[in-house]
Amino acid sequence: MPRTKKLKKTSDPENEGSKVSTPRRKAKRPAAEKLNIYIYKVLKQVHPDTGISNNAMSIINNMMIDIFYRIVHEALLISDMMNNKTISGREFQSAIRIVLPGEIMKHGVSEGTKAVIKFNEAHHDEGDSGLDEDDDITGLGAKKPAAKKALKKPRVSQSHRAGLQFPVGRISAMIRELAVNKRIAAGGPVYLAAVMEYICAEVLELAGNASRDNNRIRIIPRHLYLAVANDEELHRLWPNYVFPSGGVLPNIHACLIPNFGNKMNTFEPSQ
Repeated sequence: MPRTKKLKKTSDPENEGSKVSTPRRKAKRPAAEKLNIYIYKVLKQVHPDTGISNNAMSIINNMMIDIFYRIVHEALLISDMMNNKTISGREFQSAIRIVLPGEIMKHGVSEGTKAVIKFNEAHHDEGDSGLDEDDDITGLGAKKPAAKKALKKPRVSQSHRAGLQFPVGRISAMIRELAVNKRIAAGGPVYLAAVMEYICAEVLELAGNASRDNNRIRIIPRHLYLAVANDEELHRLWPNYVFPSGGVLPNIHACLIPNFGNKMNTFEPSQ
């Protein structure tokens, strides 16, 4: 059969002129609710030789996000009660005293306060160069703009200023999504990131100890469940939290344990 040539589609110039190509705007990506990288860094600080499975990482990430929402919700309620337009570290401190129980609350407040103080000191040191305007750095009569350029320090992250592993900038973006009509002070996200990092380190330390007791080198959901269930304050913090593949606590009811110490009563016939 003879081959037939395919006809090329002809474009209509009148229709082409009517179409106007408009550039598409990139949609603003919401703040990611994944803290896996930072949780792994905290784990390597607590247990350098211990790993963690993907399922366990997903569980502890959800636990941290749960704590974040609970604390931010309480902070928003407190700011509304006080008619404050700005959410600062004071509101987060009051929310942490409400949400966290016992000793975890005391240590969390301490860690958050230390992180905010360190953040403010680092911010103040960056703004203060320590030299006057007329000081000559090189000794060759350098101009003032060159002197300022020589003194310019490299930019560092907010987490580095506060001495934290958890991301202060990302947590601030997540807070901003919830607090739409509020201003956010610089110390608020720092305070919350420090408290979340402390709780994460506490859970990972107990889970790493559980994995070591079971002769494992990797944390699994079972170890996270044992860490939370065997600790009184962590169990109060997550009383009804479901750990997939976590199992149950090893427990045998007392009535099911045979007592071999007492002699068995023999049957005595009545006279």
